[in-house]
Amino acid sequence: METESRNSKPDGCRFCGSALVHTFVDLGMSPPCQTHIEKPQLGEMERFYPLHAFVCEKCFLVQLKIMWRPTIFLRNMRTFRHTPNRG
Repeated sequence: METESRNSKPDGCRFCGSALVHTFVDLGMSPPCQTHIEKPQLGEMERFYPLHAFVCEKCFLVQLKIMWRPTIFLRNMRTFRHTPNRG
C-alpha cells in the first residue's frame, strides 16, 4: 500500500545529479508529523516511513532518496490559521 504512494526514487541529487552516498542523518522509520489520532484510531497501527536524509557532496543539498506523495502526509494534518483580532 505504501509503495503505491511513492513518487520516485531518484538515482542521484535532485539539483545537480551527483550520486547520493553520504548520510546526513538516518532517523529510521518515523510516523508523519503533526497527525492527530482520534479516539477510535488508538488501537490501529500507525504508518511509518523511512527518514534517511542524504547530503550531496557536490552542491550540499540535503534530501531524502525516496519522495513520497504529499497527500499521504497532508490528509490527516490539521492546520490552524491565525486571524488577528481587529476589534
